[in-house]
Amino acid sequence: MRIIYLSLVLCCSSVLFSQNATLRGRVVDAQTNLPIAYVALGISGTSIGTVTDENGQFVLENSANPEVIAMDIVFTSLGYEDVVIASATFTEVEQIIKMKHKVYGLDEVVVYDFSGELMTLGKGKINTRMSVNFAIDGKVNQNLGSEIGRRFKIKDQAMLKTFKFYVSQNNFNGVKFRVNVYDARKKRSLNPINKKEIIIALTDKQKGWVAVDLSPYNIIAKENVVVAIEWIAADKGGSRLNIPINMPSLGSTHYYKYGSKNNWKVYGNMSAAMVLEVMEKE
Repeated sequence: MRIIYLSLVLCCSSVLFSQNATLRGRVVDAQTNLPIAYVALGISGTSIGTVTDENGQFVLENSANPEVIAMDIVFTSLGYEDVVIASATFTEVEQIIKMKHKVYGLDEVVVYDFSGELMTLGKGKINTRMSVNFAIDGKVNQNLGSEIGRRFKIKDQAMLKTFKFYVSQNNFNGVKFRVNVYDARKKRSLNPINKKEIIIALTDKQKGWVAVDLSPYNIIAKENVVVAIEWIAADKGGSRLNIPINMPSLGSTHYYKYGSKNNWKVYGNMSAAMVLEVMEKE
C-alpha cells in the first residue's frame, strides 16, 4: 500500500509540475540548423501563444492552464511547413524544433497594366477616444503575436503601394511589427497573399504615422483584402502600445486577434487608423 501511495504521489507531482512548467525552446531550419526568427506558435483557437525572438528562442508561459498539456502547439512561419508538437512532450531541457522549407508550385504568370489612378482607402482619423492595445501590462512577451487589421474594398484588382497606420501610445524603446496581407473575399477565412516577410521596426518610443512601402513585394489584391500589423518583438522596458479606433465607422470592418494562434474577431462599423494606397488595373 505504501508503494502504491508513493507512486500516486509521484505521478500527481509530475502532472502538477508539467501543468505549471514554462515551455522553452528554439526553432531552427531543418537543413542549416540556423535559427528562424519571429515564428508564430501557440495553441490554435486559444489566447495561448507567442513569437520566437531573433535568435529563434521562445518562452511560452503555462500559467497552470491544463489546456497546454492537453493540446498541441502549432508552429508557423512564412516559407516553412507547419510543425505540430504535443505540449506534453516538453521537458525542462530547451526543446529544438526543426522546420522544413515549404515547396511552392509555380503560379501562372499574368502581366497586368497597373498604371491607373492611385487610390487611397481606409480611415485616417486619429483624434478618437477609443484605442486598441497590443501590449498587456505584465504580459508583454506573452501577448506577442497579437494582430490588428482592417478590411479594404477593392473593385477588381490592384497593386498595393503603401500601407500606413497610426501609433497613438508607445513607451517601448524598440518594437517590431510584421505586416500581413490577406485575401478576405471570405469574411472569416483569411489567407495570406504576401510571399515574403514584411518586418518593420520602431525605435525611441516612436509614435505617429508609420508608412510601409509595399511596392517591392509585388502584392496584387483581388476585391476584399485585409492588411494587418502583428506585434512580434519588444524590449523589456515598455508597457503601452496601441492605435486609435474609429467607432462608428460606417461600412468599415475591424479585425483583431489576441495571441498568435487565436481566432479572428470581426467587428462591423469599426476601423483602426489605417490607410492603404493602391494602383488599380488600367
